Amino acid sequence: MQNELGTPYLLEVDTITNPSTNTRGSDANYKVIACLVTNGLELSFAEQSTSNKCDDGFASSLSGLGSWSFSADGQAVSLELSEEATMVNFQEILELALDKTIFFARMTDEAGTYVREGKVRISAYNETAPNAEAYTFT
Repeated sequence: MQNELGTPYLLEVDTITNPSTNTRGSDANYKVIACLVTNGLELSFAEQSTSNKCDDGFASSLSGLGSWSFSADGQAVSLELSEEATMVNFQEILELALDKTIFFARMTDEAGTYVREGKVRISAYNETAPNAEAYTFT
């Protein structure tokens, strides 16, 4: 068995395909978020209690509504003219957050073998500008 390494995984956004009329983004419209250091996926389900007096004092439950999120930490960069067709930078991500835009995002390996995709909105955004170090965003 071979361990999966996290390095070749990309976070991409499609801000062109309409999420109101589509269930998935378009491969042609996806752009890589430039200079990510880390990215990840979190999935959780709310607990629905099914406990009653017949459970012999033990709690019981079922999975309720699910939620998921992508996370990413990146380095703030200015894109070269040749990169703008395939990448987005921190400024575009900030504008999506400020506008409360709903769009498509996906995390995938370079070969497109593993894909996690969905409609998203940015619920939190942070920028950090330390002294003599890379300007970063989360």
